Amino acid sequence: MKSVSQRQSRSEITDLVVNTLVMILAPLLVVGIVGVLLSVAFKSVDHGGTVLIVVALSMFSGFVLIPYGLIRKLYRPSLKELGVLPLVRWEMVLHVCLFAGIFLVVRLTKDWTHSFLWITCLQMFLVAVSEEFWARGVLCYLFKRIWNQHVFIILASSLSFAFLTHMNEPFMENLLYRLPGALIMGFIYVRTGNLRYTIMFHFAYNLLNV
Repeated sequence: MKSVSQRQSRSEITDLVVNTLVMILAPLLVVGIVGVLLSVAFKSVDHGGTVLIVVALSMFSGFVLIPYGLIRKLYRPSLKELGVLPLVRWEMVLHVCLFAGIFLVVRLTKDWTHSFLWITCLQMFLVAVSEEFWARGVLCYLFKRIWNQHVFIILASSLSFAFLTHMNEPFMENLLYRLPGALIMGFIYVRTGNLRYTIMFHFAYNLLNV
């Protein structure tokens, strides 16, 4: 017969897997619903400022507020365990330089108006922050609790990000464009445990491929 501790362990793993599935699917549902409601409320999302509001509210509510609220209630992780680390001075300088470099490259290589460039940069940054908190911070934390193996954590989070977050996009586009980027971001996060690095990579990856 199995011991009580073994039965508890299996039960805990089952609960963890179920909670992880909920954490994957619930944010996607919230982002979709909030996005639709805001689009209807604003009637038109063609204007740059309106697009930013819709993106900011839908992404932040679905990929930050809901996942953080759920995971805090279930497991009470610290912000550090979710990849949110204190910002040191040299990192601040590094991020400013990287952002300025990316901005300059896009300015020189894209035939965009100044206003469109700024709106696109802000939109991509909001997307990067929101999606990274969810896909790398929250999901990697949960996958690590299921099986603390780097390859598993990177693959599970990357596949979830590439094929579930973007399930409405063409399969080959997700396979050839989003999955490679997700694998790189997963590797960066597992190696550093710092969301800021994956956010900056995500921001640059998206912006340079618009």
